[in-house]
Amino acid sequence: MDEKRATGELVEAIVRRGPATNRKYIGGESRIIKLITPERRRHVGTIHEIVVAEGSIPHSHPKDYTRRDCSRIRAPEPGETL
Repeated sequence: MDEKRATGELVEAIVRRGPATNRKYIGGESRIIKLITPERRRHVGTIHEIVVAEGSIPHSHPKDYTRRDCSRIRAPEPGETL
C-alpha cells in the first residue's frame, strides 16, 4: 500500500484528525486516512497514522483492507472538509 500511495495509484482522503492520545506521541496528530482508487473512487482500505510536528510519521498501521462496502467512512467531496 505504501508504494501505491507514493506513486499515486491510490488517492488519500483524511476523514478524521485530532490530537494523538498516546503519551509517546504527545503533540502529534492522529489521522484516519481513507484510500480510494482514482478512477472509480472505490474505497480499498483505511490507515491510522500519527504525524508529529516535524512531519515524520512514527506510527502507521492499516485499520482495514477490504473489498466490501465501507460507506460508513465518508471521504469529503472536493472543496468540503469533515
